[in-house]
Amino acid sequence: MKNTYFNNVVKKILKSKNKIVSTQKIKKIVQNILDTNYNDSKAYKIIYYLKNRGYIVSIKKNIFFVKDPNTEITEEDLIEKYYWDILKNHCKENFDKDRYIGGIKALQLNINDFSIPEEIQIINPNKQAKEVVLSGKYVNFKKYKTGKENIFKKLKKHTNKTKIGKNVFQYSCIELALLESLYSPDIIVEKYNQELTKKILKKYKKIIDYKVIEKIIDLGKYHTSINRLYKISMSIDPKLGENFANVIKKKSFFLELN
Repeated sequence: MKNTYFNNVVKKILKSKNKIVSTQKIKKIVQNILDTNYNDSKAYKIIYYLKNRGYIVSIKKNIFFVKDPNTEITEEDLIEKYYWDILKNHCKENFDKDRYIGGIKALQLNINDFSIPEEIQIINPNKQAKEVVLSGKYVNFKKYKTGKENIFKKLKKHTNKTKIGKNVFQYSCIELALLESLYSPDIIVEKYNQELTKKILKKYKKIIDYKVIEKIIDLGKYHTSINRLYKISMSIDPKLGENFANVIKKKSFFLELN
């Protein structure tokens, strides 16, 4: 590989300094410079040299951060600065706009907690999988059905929007987020989940819309959740618990829970 080729690639790639680029973008730069001499093998060789000489840092498969080779940047810095950008791009590749943030992170967003989670739940119509967003951070894609019916569109009606950095995300409204987070709670975060639920119930008990909860329960998915919500609410305020009990009487059934 001639140094002139590599130096020209460096000049082009540094136009994206302090930005995220994909393997495809680097390949395109290399292809434009090498022209008829281009092949994928040469492109990957240049990517190797760019990494080795400190011009790019691998964030995840096929995603890189472009930097000055004399600048040190830690993995933590990259996560803090680019997590939401990378999450948005990761989701767009799969679903375009057919998605929203659900579960515990949605609960947190309802109280303006924009901290970066170890794992985030993305509700969508098609995909069930756990994937890496970037180092040590995961996305859990979930789809919900009742029988053979996909209920994504009906659930998405109960979402709000928020801006995080330059990105806009949809997330479950408080009523849906409460039901989602209690649907199949992870044992590892169960205690935190319960404490967060209590905090939200105490803060928002006067504005919870029980009609919305009834509409969601009508979809046939959250009978266990509403019973857990009833149990937790009784430990806070019997009157609040009675409100959830009325929802169960109208739309669900009582369950014995541990």
